[in-house]
Amino acid sequence: MCGIFGVVGEDAAMRTLEGLRRLEYRGYDSSGIAALIDSSDKSKKVKTERSVGHVSSLAAKVNGKFEGSIVSIGHTRWATHGGVTENNAHPHSSSDGLMSVVHNGIIENTSDLLTELTKNQYKMASETDTELIIHLLHLEIGDSRDFETVFGAFKRVINRLKGAWAIAV
Repeated sequence: MCGIFGVVGEDAAMRTLEGLRRLEYRGYDSSGIAALIDSSDKSKKVKTERSVGHVSSLAAKVNGKFEGSIVSIGHTRWATHGGVTENNAHPHSSSDGLMSVVHNGIIENTSDLLTELTKNQYKMASETDTELIIHLLHLEIGDSRDFETVFGAFKRVINRLKGAWAIAV
């Protein structure tokens, strides 16, 4: 079982980190956080940090890197797909760095979806079924970043996933 936590609002990353600490009693092997920072940088890339071990290891790595965060998602992981490594910890990000995803559950049609991604030149950096979600979403939306396009693409992606899961993007 994994834990997902997210915040929209002021100091989102630190509030997400506190939420992950509260989930930690369940016992996890890795954790991570992704946040959008409110800044003059118009690229709006998502900043991500991941760590193996307790949430305290993640907190030590975060240490002020997420000041000004306005949206954040976090994840505590108990490995089911792939080993306990930073590459397998969530969140996973799109190749352009503009989106990140956390996921709890199992995607049963992973191999079929990975075949499609490979044909479209996507390379997996992890051994998880979660990473394919963000690549499928990126494939669906292309270069568009308007809300309606992204939301419609997200609905199409989740309709293709077989299994039981919860997802935050």
